[in-house]
Amino acid sequence: MKLVHTLAWLFFIGVLAFDIDQYIDLVVIQHIPGNLFGLPFLPPAEAADRLCTWSNIAVHQGGTALDAVRLNTRWDFLFIVGYVTVLINLSYAQMQRESRPSVNTLLRFNFALAVLAGLSDSIENFILLRDMLPYNVCDDVYTSPHYFSLWKFIFGGAAVIILIFSVTSAPKTFQWKPQSQESLSTPSKR
Repeated sequence: MKLVHTLAWLFFIGVLAFDIDQYIDLVVIQHIPGNLFGLPFLPPAEAADRLCTWSNIAVHQGGTALDAVRLNTRWDFLFIVGYVTVLINLSYAQMQRESRPSVNTLLRFNFALAVLAGLSDSIENFILLRDMLPYNVCDDVYTSPHYFSLWKFIFGGAAVIILIFSVTSAPKTFQWKPQSQESLSTPSKR
């Protein structure tokens, strides 16, 4: 089981590093205008305008900025698998240490929250990919994935809060008691 946890973390960290690299390439190096992550929360007309703008900007890899954003959105599915797996593994590991039944039930509920966050994120990505189709881009056809993005953050945030609560409110199993000076000075009788 330790190998599975290690592989899940390595997968998650690898995909996260790749996503950060892609973001730096698009925003910092190539100066793509607009916030890539804020697209679902924009008003539909402004989001459609931003997609149209991205479709007219050439990038150094060939293609347009919209092609690069579309590719990043596809890679996001791997990130979803990674963070759902990590949340489930962390919840499972904490369940093994948790002695309180009520908190253990919350940690079991975390499995569902992680999966719901991943499903909401996947639906958001499918909507975004549909909106980025070449024949939809500059026709003001835009379906806002705002609600799915919101639910993704609610479910994921709740899962993280439950994990933090479980870890920080756990009863202390080890308490260090310093030895008194007299027990240190008198030799033990064996």
